[in-house]
Amino acid sequence: MQNIIQKTYLLSSKEWQKKTLGIINKTTQNKNNLLICGGETVKPIYRNIDIKKIKKKKIILGDERDVSLHSKNSNFNSIKNNLFKNKIDKKKFIFFDIKKNKSKKKILDEYINQIPKKIGASIFSFAEDGHVFSLFFNEKNFKKSNKRAFYTIKKKNFSRFSISTKTFNSVKSHIILCKSFKCYKLFEQQKKTKEGIFKHTEISNKPYIVCVKKVI
Repeated sequence: MQNIIQKTYLLSSKEWQKKTLGIINKTTQNKNNLLICGGETVKPIYRNIDIKKIKKKKIILGDERDVSLHSKNSNFNSIKNNLFKNKIDKKKFIFFDIKKNKSKKKILDEYINQIPKKIGASIFSFAEDGHVFSLFFNEKNFKKSNKRAFYTIKKKNFSRFSISTKTFNSVKSHIILCKSFKCYKLFEQQKKTKEGIFKHTEISNKPYIVCVKKVI
């Protein structure tokens, strides 16, 4: 059985961005598609990714708040501004196309129909409460979905669209961003106790690299 590479880098604030960008370039260079998250942690990374190196890849946004795509709270809007510099190719970008006249079911169906069966790599932040994308693993009533994406009502002040664990498990390798040592401690605790993300997904059996911003 081939060894699974799982690495962790503890980095100063200055080192974190440069090292993470280098890992993204190396990890994704031979991948045809890439699953990404939104949020504040990844903004400085997206601003500095060389768009020329990923413009031919299919980019999949993993979750979205149920707000207008023009809202300051929209992941789509943030990624459009920070990663794509307002020049977005919708043929290469899979997202939840939220519109007032479109039902939640139609939004989900359109999204699910575009997702590749296998995803080469992902970039996501691991939150201080252990959620990734809009998968809140620590909730007592957390349930796996057989569908590839779902809609959930009012999580952290917003109703949300999100990939399911089924889609998450279709990713071949992960780049995990921890904005603080606190996030990393929770990740390691869940790894040890097989709780949270390690209980509900197949991440234990996948290659991953964790980049921890350890403020120095």
